[in-house]
Amino acid sequence: MAAIDLALGRIVLTEGRLMSVQVRRSFLLIAVGFLLASLIVAMAAPNLLRWRMENSERSAPQELRQIDEAVKAYITERGAPPATLSSLRGRIAPELSCGTPACDYVGYRFQYTVSSQDPGKPSYTLSARPLHQGLRRVRSFHLDQTGILRCTPQARAATSNDPAMPLCGER
Repeated sequence: MAAIDLALGRIVLTEGRLMSVQVRRSFLLIAVGFLLASLIVAMAAPNLLRWRMENSERSAPQELRQIDEAVKAYITERGAPPATLSSLRGRIAPELSCGTPACDYVGYRFQYTVSSQDPGKPSYTLSARPLHQGLRRVRSFHLDQTGILRCTPQARAATSNDPAMPLCGER
């Protein structure tokens, strides 16, 4: 009986009575409400993703500068650069003082490399590369012991040969 009623467009309750017109309208209003809510979410999602990516792109250079300051303070105290970012625990964000050569944080992979342990001229490089570079134009960053922040919008790691920050299109 229920299958025949559904095929004819009538909705049947468990007791076998037809739903009133008012109840069907209520269900229709709820369905339209869900449809509108899903459309609003679908329209807002790209803007939210864009906002998150731009926010992480703004914070990556700031994080690199904080790491650079912590490395320079470490060198002043101990005479040589730290071997890994985990040596800077307590001076930088906990997520960046991981024990591995590269740490993922705010949508970027941060990497620290020591080039020379020479106390007279220690050298190191810091880089931040987006985890998802292909989605939109997102820049990679490079900072070394000179303190010059460099970047590139290309899908590669930034190097010391790339232009300084204001010249690569700071937003």
